[in-house]
Amino acid sequence: MAITNIPSNADGSAGRDKSDLEQVPDLDHYVPAQEWNTVKRAAVEAASTIGLTASPAAGTIEARLSAVEGGAGVRAVVEALSDTTMADADSGKVIRCSGGGVVTITVNAGLTPGTTVEYVQEGAGQVQVAAGAGMTLRHPATFHPYTAEQFASLTVTILDAAEALVRGDLEAV
Repeated sequence: MAITNIPSNADGSAGRDKSDLEQVPDLDHYVPAQEWNTVKRAAVEAASTIGLTASPAAGTIEARLSAVEGGAGVRAVVEALSDTTMADADSGKVIRCSGGGVVTITVNAGLTPGTTVEYVQEGAGQVQVAAGAGMTLRHPATFHPYTAEQFASLTVTILDAAEALVRGDLEAV
């Protein structure tokens, strides 16, 4: 029996256990690192015990489990204390905005469609999204493109080179 539904690392490496601060996505939620490490070890051990092997093209079971935890599904969490500009490299990240004053996120034209970043207002200052030159922000007309209150979040998704969608816990007009 071959297991083929778990992706493999491109380099075939087995990966590493997740630290306590990291999370791994499950279909509808994020799994705490400790739980993931336990499940990963149990899955590899169980597969080996009953003789399951991965197809050679897909890599080992452990490598494919490690690819899930280190792949595109894992969201990096970074912090922004002051104004910042959204970049393609931020795609998939959660940006924690913990400054005491307003944090302005500038979205410039030319970003790759599909780039998506979530911003969380952890500090007292609102997170505001501003359109850079050549960019149009799309959001519900009854809401401003900034967070409603502390611990609210908003997500910016690039729709095309000159248009972005802002959605989430937005402040009403």
